[in-house]
Amino acid sequence: MRCMSSKILLIEDEPSLRKNLELLLTMERYAVTTAADGVDGLRYLQEERFDLVITDVMMGEVSGFDVLEHISTHHPDTPVILFTGYGTNDLRQEALRKGAYRCIPKPFDVEDFLTVVRKALS
Repeated sequence: MRCMSSKILLIEDEPSLRKNLELLLTMERYAVTTAADGVDGLRYLQEERFDLVITDVMMGEVSGFDVLEHISTHHPDTPVILFTGYGTNDLRQEALRKGAYRCIPKPFDVEDFLTVVRKALS
């Protein structure tokens, strides 16, 4: 059993997906902090350190790419997983080029998602 030492920041603007992912990650024994948008996500990143950040790409005034840029500058050792409903190949390539650990298209398989999370934290 994994101890709750890995801290994950989950940034997702869609409430039901945010809640479901929070429950899933908590059941896997991760300590999860959630943010409803990129603005709140950046605020959390200024207040504490996380072992992994998982963020949607398309959000309000602060996108997942904005969050990725902030992390690349201020916390370069923190892996970032982006997920998007607009999963074009160009967008995924751009995410990887900008430093994302992985860019996952929505909808995604839960087991595949958890495998990516485990690998990002290893």
